[in-house]
Amino acid sequence: MFGIDLQRCIEGAGYETRSYSGRGMCGKECLGVVIRANVISFIVEIVRHIYNCSPDYIGESIFDQIKSAKTDSMGLDTIVYFTNVEYVEEEGEDDE
Repeated sequence: MFGIDLQRCIEGAGYETRSYSGRGMCGKECLGVVIRANVISFIVEIVRHIYNCSPDYIGESIFDQIKSAKTDSMGLDTIVYFTNVEYVEEEGEDDE
């Protein structure tokens, strides 16, 4: 599974993705998602969503991407980011 597929799965589960540069990334950006729930609940929900959409599509790569996830605190929220997954901006999306 490539990064765009992980991004689509996260968005398909109802989360909004964004570009993020985490600790020690020296400005390099990756796929991120701000969550207001427990991080473990988020991961379980994403895996469940992928499985429900296409049970045959879960492979080692999706778990490798999830295992590489890191988090940063954003006050009351947490951002989960995937350092090895590029964020893909949708066509027509404006930079904020």
